[in-house]
Amino acid sequence: MFRASLRSSFLLLMTLFAAAPAAEAADVTEVTFDVTVATTTQGSDSYLIEIRVTGTDLNNGTLTRPILGTDAVSFKREGDDLVIEDDFDSLTALDAAYPGDAADPYELRVNNGNIGANLLYVRQLVTNPDISKPSRGQTVPPAPIEVEFTNCAICSLSGDSVVAELELADGTPVDDETLAATDESWIPEDGMGGDLSLPQLTDFLARVTNTTQRQNNVVVTGEENDADDLLIFTNFFSQSDEVDFSTGFDTPAGHVCLSANDPMPPAGCTIVTDTLLQVLDTTGSYATTVNGHDVTYDVNVGSNGTLSGSAAADLNDDDIDDTFALEIKGKLKGKHGEVNEKISFKLDNPNIPAKLSAKITELFSIPGNTLDTTQKNSGTDGATKVNEELIFPQTPIPPAAGPLGWVLEFDIDASGEVQNASLVLEGGRSFALTGSNKFKFTSGESSVKLRTEDNGIKIDLKKVMFEDDVDPVAVNGGDLSQRILGQSRKAVIPTLP
Repeated sequence: MFRASLRSSFLLLMTLFAAAPAAEAADVTEVTFDVTVATTTQGSDSYLIEIRVTGTDLNNGTLTRPILGTDAVSFKREGDDLVIEDDFDSLTALDAAYPGDAADPYELRVNNGNIGANLLYVRQLVTNPDISKPSRGQTVPPAPIEVEFTNCAICSLSGDSVVAELELADGTPVDDETLAATDESWIPEDGMGGDLSLPQLTDFLARVTNTTQRQNNVVVTGEENDADDLLIFTNFFSQSDEVDFSTGFDTPAGHVCLSANDPMPPAGCTIVTDTLLQVLDTTGSYATTVNGHDVTYDVNVGSNGTLSGSAAADLNDDDIDDTFALEIKGKLKGKHGEVNEKISFKLDNPNIPAKLSAKITELFSIPGNTLDTTQKNSGTDGATKVNEELIFPQTPIPPAAGPLGWVLEFDIDASGEVQNASLVLEGGRSFALTGSNKFKFTSGESSVKLRTEDNGIKIDLKKVMFEDDVDPVAVNGGDLSQRILGQSRKAVIPTLP
């Protein structure tokens, strides 16, 4: 009984073994060498190699590098694959550890050496994209940007690629495009067929990656599965360059209004309160005497302070002017509210005979609201030789002369150019101006120069911020320099709260 049972058990065991399917043989289907070189402004450059063996029933493996002789590197299991990963401080170090010149084969041994292959590894000489525009850390205008780089002439075979990418600094993708091997520039697109206009005050990363792929079949030895004794040997080489850059300020545009001490500025106008920015305009008609004779003269102040006009006199005292349209000359000039005016003219009547000249000097003080006048007359009046000096009592500045505030207005178009500029003095006298604007998108500051055609009036706004989120555009801080009717003044424009 015991012997029968034992025999039966043995027969059952043999039957089970006979019915069990044979275990699948190990098989290596692909070996990949993947080298990645990445230069970046964000931390350290990267030099990596990954060697991956793909197949079935792979348990272990080693790779003997030609330059290191018998010093084999062991693979690690990663899922169903065998993987070697290594990183280096430089491409030179990577090349020393894993040469890619195919001088000698790499020896692959899998599953305790039962499977083997000799791999001739040739790394392609992929060009570093070497992004030249934008430069590292550059601030660029908030507008479409063209990324310029070195092309990859050999990246032209199947599996090769040149890929350009734009990201936000936090890694959020903005745009990417696969380019031709001969391309040397790229403009990110907006997704609607146009160029992408970058927003202001934003940090970006631009990256270009050149990749080559080369494949060949390699004989595998020792495989139990003889259905296929070849593996695919693929080597990738990727070389990328990455730069960080930022966008600056948008060019401000709109209508600008700046008022200095004008009692009725336009609504919304930026106001500068500084009495010394006021100017005097002595244009008008005046009367005086020369050697007791009545004299009238008209003055017109030019944009640069030059005086013109004419004088007339009653030299025979019959209440009828006997000299006409006698030219006057002079200059109005000053700084910081202290203004000097000099007027001269000649009176000539050969019938008397009389030949006289008058020189008038007027000193104005805007802070003190005072006028001091002296007059010197000289020449001959009939048989009388004239040499007199008249000193007039100090008076307040005549209201007609000022002090006058002013309003400056101009437009800045979308390109940043100045248009339609004018200066209007309190009282209504107006001057047309032409201007230029130098805008720094890196700081958002503008420097505007405004001039009359004869260059008599000059107004400079330096390092100002134009806030175009309001209408009219607000002028925020900066320096003001003016020369109006021969009078100069510098002042600081207040910073907006």
